[in-house]
Amino acid sequence: MDDLIPSMFAAAVGFAFVALMISWVVDAKPRNPNPADADDVATRILTGGAP
Repeated sequence: MDDLIPSMFAAAVGFAFVALMISWVVDAKPRNPNPADADDVATRILTGGAP
């Protein structure tokens, strides 16, 4: 029975991590439907604020 507890904990952590990743991916899509916007923002950050 002692072997079961760590594996159950690992499974719970893994499941929570996968659920979090899925929620991030699902959450990111409607917020940024146009990939060009993300490129624009990244360029602005990398160039120090220049458009």
